[in-house]
Amino acid sequence: MGRILRGWLIASLLAPDIAAVAQNSVDITTVPGQNNDIEVRVRFENDFDGYFAASVFTIRWSEASGAGLGSLQQDAQVQAYHDVNASGPEETDNGYRYQVFAGFGGSVLSDIPLTLMAGEWITLCTIPVVNGSDVFTVVNDDFTATVNGDYYVSLGGQESQGDIIEFNTALFAPAAATQWFRAFPAVTSDRITVEVDLGDSELVGLSLVNAAGEEVWANALSGLRGPQRWVIDLSSLGSGIYIVRLRMLDGERVARVVKR
Repeated sequence: MGRILRGWLIASLLAPDIAAVAQNSVDITTVPGQNNDIEVRVRFENDFDGYFAASVFTIRWSEASGAGLGSLQQDAQVQAYHDVNASGPEETDNGYRYQVFAGFGGSVLSDIPLTLMAGEWITLCTIPVVNGSDVFTVVNDDFTATVNGDYYVSLGGQESQGDIIEFNTALFAPAAATQWFRAFPAVTSDRITVEVDLGDSELVGLSLVNAAGEEVWANALSGLRGPQRWVIDLSSLGSGIYIVRLRMLDGERVARVVKR
């Protein structure tokens, strides 16, 4: 898909059978998925059951990481009302790698029927990370401005405002082929599940740290090896970003989660 020209995009989506919609801001973010992938999520300010006409967003990460993005995947229902695909190849600029994505509406949500509820994060798509690991974020910068890749949303043919929410989310590659570590869901109101395959490494401890660097939960563990799983209750903690820290004899693994 070639680069998108905004003027053409807006004009082409002003279909006579789609009524104008009230202003409704749509935020966007990226969070780590469950299988070495990232999830792109959107959040509507108000309940929405209209025509999610179009979107453009760009994901940026470090060129030095060597990482790349695999083929985008979507839930079938989400794809039915907003089909997202890569727009052009990955590009590099000033030490960063970029991939622009564009989405187009397929169905009016009320015809499904479906309502996207105000304030809830909806997973728009999931994108595998290949050949490395890095911090992946949706950005507007000098490069995205030159390729029509700045974040953009059209609802019913009317341009919408919205913010890029940065959770400073990183995906960490396993230290060895036999080791992996994940904490999910990335956004929760109560519990998270932590899973790890320690391989032959020995576990030292597992803890949860808040944004101020304070340890708010800890479990002193030792002697464990191989696959392990824990459930951590966050319901008594305040809203914010927390770091799940796994310490082993050969190093440390971390993952970030958001308590809402």
